[in-house]
Amino acid sequence: MRTIISLILLITFMVGCDKKTIDLDNFDEVAWQQDKNGCNSVRINMVDALEADKEKLKALNQDEIMAILGKPDANELYKRGQNFLIYFITPKNCGGDEPKEHKYLSIRFTAMGLAKEVLVYTE
Repeated sequence: MRTIISLILLITFMVGCDKKTIDLDNFDEVAWQQDKNGCNSVRINMVDALEADKEKLKALNQDEIMAILGKPDANELYKRGQNFLIYFITPKNCGGDEPKEHKYLSIRFTAMGLAKEVLVYTE
């Protein structure tokens, strides 16, 4: 009986510590997630807040990042098991007038699945 209680406590502790929660200052996760492909121009207003706290995103796993930012607009696979989640900040693939330069958020993950690089860039 004592072994079972110890096992239950251990599992509860492991599950409770599994997910990291972070709080990004001045960042509305719901509004970001609802602005698919940056089509509503909501994400562009959150870039400064995101860049200020991008260090908080490092070392989170892909599921944890997607819990904060939602499903990515694009996903790229790279050599050695690395992958990138791409979020469009300025409108892309929205139809209508789009800017000639596009701004993106790129998050690179290691082969172990942890965010290693968080980069906002213009192309």
